[in-house]
Amino acid sequence: MNNLQALRQRIALPATMALLAGTAPAWSDPAPLALPDLLTSTDKALVVLEAEAEAGAARQDVARDRAEQGLRMSLGGGYGLIRNIVDTNRAFTYAGAQAMAGFSYPMLGAAEQGERKVDADLGKQHEKDIRFLAARRMAELELESTYARYWGAQEALKVVRAYLDSEPLVLPKLELRAQHKLMLQSDLLDAQAAYAQAKSDRVQFKRTEDDARNRLQRLTGRQLGEFIAQAVQLPSAPTVDTARLVQRHPDIAALRAQRDALKAQLDDSTWYGLEASLDVNGSGVQDTSQGGPLGGAAFVGLTFKAPVGVFSAGAAERKRLRFEIENVELRMQDRGQELMGEYQAAQEQLVQLQQEGQQMSQRVQASSEGLRESYLRGGAFADEGVDLLARRLQAYYKTALEEVDTQAKGWQANVYLRGYAVEQAADHAAVSTEVPGALGAQLADPIVQVNQMLGGGALNLPSANPPGLPAPAAAPALAPAAPSAAGYRMQTAVYSAPATPAALSDGDDSAAQQAAAGPRLQFAPALGAAAPDPAAGGNTPSPLAVYVWNSADLIAAKGDERLWQGLRAIPVDRLLLGLDARQIEEARTRPQQLRDFLATASQHGVKVELLLGDPSWIEPAQRPKLVAIVQGLQGFGFAGLNLDIEPDQIYKQIDQKHFDDWMETLRAAARVSPWPTGVSIHPRYFRDPPYASWNIAERLGDGGINDVVLMIYNSNPQRVADVAKAIAARAPSLRFRVAQSVEPQLEPQLSYAGRSPHDFQQSMQQLQQLLAPQPNTGGVVVQAWNDLLRMGYESQIR
Repeated sequence: MNNLQALRQRIALPATMALLAGTAPAWSDPAPLALPDLLTSTDKALVVLEAEAEAGAARQDVARDRAEQGLRMSLGGGYGLIRNIVDTNRAFTYAGAQAMAGFSYPMLGAAEQGERKVDADLGKQHEKDIRFLAARRMAELELESTYARYWGAQEALKVVRAYLDSEPLVLPKLELRAQHKLMLQSDLLDAQAAYAQAKSDRVQFKRTEDDARNRLQRLTGRQLGEFIAQAVQLPSAPTVDTARLVQRHPDIAALRAQRDALKAQLDDSTWYGLEASLDVNGSGVQDTSQGGPLGGAAFVGLTFKAPVGVFSAGAAERKRLRFEIENVELRMQDRGQELMGEYQAAQEQLVQLQQEGQQMSQRVQASSEGLRESYLRGGAFADEGVDLLARRLQAYYKTALEEVDTQAKGWQANVYLRGYAVEQAADHAAVSTEVPGALGAQLADPIVQVNQMLGGGALNLPSANPPGLPAPAAAPALAPAAPSAAGYRMQTAVYSAPATPAALSDGDDSAAQQAAAGPRLQFAPALGAAAPDPAAGGNTPSPLAVYVWNSADLIAAKGDERLWQGLRAIPVDRLLLGLDARQIEEARTRPQQLRDFLATASQHGVKVELLLGDPSWIEPAQRPKLVAIVQGLQGFGFAGLNLDIEPDQIYKQIDQKHFDDWMETLRAAARVSPWPTGVSIHPRYFRDPPYASWNIAERLGDGGINDVVLMIYNSNPQRVADVAKAIAARAPSLRFRVAQSVEPQLEPQLSYAGRSPHDFQQSMQQLQQLLAPQPNTGGVVVQAWNDLLRMGYESQIR
């Protein structure tokens, strides 16, 4: 069973039910509205617009306070009487016009006061930016969860309507039997109460549908009338590294921005309380009464202001900031523990719903089989067995509603768990194009058939096991494997139409049992692990990633199936896609080509990371260019961002300042990146002096970077693994991949350029096996795409 079929097979009504004549109720449904059509409108959600406005206001606060820093000027002018003292007994008074101009430059505590104000505003800006990006992602997930709630109410209403249609057919027969003392009065009252409850259910589900639609309108900024929500293919539940969850979650990132702002204020509190300024002033006076000469004065000087207890004030302010920093760090720790508990609870809820879904499949099958048995009771439609049929119809109705509720809750639980996947790009449910009928209509169909028969429709009773169809199979054993410590992926079951006789092999009992028994929820390997190919005997090569620096031809070839077949053959399942300045501009003005490439790659199981690598961005003056590029590409569905920014390309000797600038550039890009951010880096920065003492692992983690590609160019797998594992063992909070070269310009001991494809694949497999014992290593990235083609793969791809 393929993945697209997996979401459909939650219930398999007995095969004999499919032979019963009948048509679905003739309800007039509005037009369908697919989930992707709504997801494109989340930028207009009020919560997103509010977060965007708050982020914009915070940015302007920073711009305003920066503009108010530094040199200040003063201008003045006036007219009045001026009295000058000439000597002891002599003075004169005259009318005069006076003008003055001056400049004042703040120093010491006065200058730091402006810096602290900017520091506080920057902290708020970073926090608001984080909240804005989180609001965009969470709006999409909340929209999907609300869409699932609407879908659940919609499908439940179909079952309710079908059941209420049976009321005028069943109740008169029951009342007649009760009048003739052929059934207990309590049974009649129970049936009447069941239909009354169904009417209440109809009101409740309609209210739920309306509430969900109103919420969807707020989340999309669109007016939505009645619409049909469509069945979906749920993505696998993600595996979440709890360490990364704590590191990258928006709540933690926002608290980290507050802490960094307080630290910056502490650094700018050296001269707190002692204010100084350099003042330059000049004034001029004109005697207007007698046309006298011009006069004036000039002043240059230093001005100091301080409270009497200046040293005590400064010490108290610094202590206050340290206490606030400690408080924020404790809040980060507390929130991190909460997040791990919430994530574990979400996992357990999803597992519970999986198991409930399996049980519901059996219960629906048993209940529908009960209806079928009622058909076979000879007098049922001569009113002799209608009381039993009514009870089983009521039981089936309740079970069908529970089935809809279980599926809707399972969908919402899947969405909720995806909300913790902060290290991954947003992954949404996709509309299933293979679902032939809605869940509610399929569950309602047995009730509809009963209604038709009670209304006088002809019944051709099938045998217990009609020719050409298998007998109903026993329910499958429920024994899902426990999730591993690394996490699990859930293959979510979906509704499926019963298998046709032609689809079932005469000699394949297991296929028949799967078709009749319904869904199977399975645990699969953790996200990121390659699924083994049973036909390969366990020797399938692990997929590689490839640097693609010149990507124009590759993007243009997206429609050529040979490209994707060739990637599977190598195998490659991840591309680090470089974009030059022209491609970046085209992505902004004409984004469709890049969007199509990313969508096509995703359909073929290939993840695409954005690759950026200009070393000039290390310079503080050039850093905003990188930030602007990342912000401009935020709307594209990349699987990650890789920064291959090498300082040794622009500096002959890297000192501490160069290193700090480099780290700040990486941090600035990661802060605005909506994708998981990684770096490609030489191993010297982790092990060689003086770099090893600069704590690069901690600096990367604090900057929101948890994925590192070590560029260890060596064609000896054992040597590469020894270097990588030693570094990874000293930095357990980071996840490491290894870059290997196939560049022909390098020496043979550094590159695989002269090797055969078979030899290269064997070496890569050996390398990954050597890295496997170190838990935070895994994956090989090949440098680079064009050179890989020259090794002999070009015929496979082109």
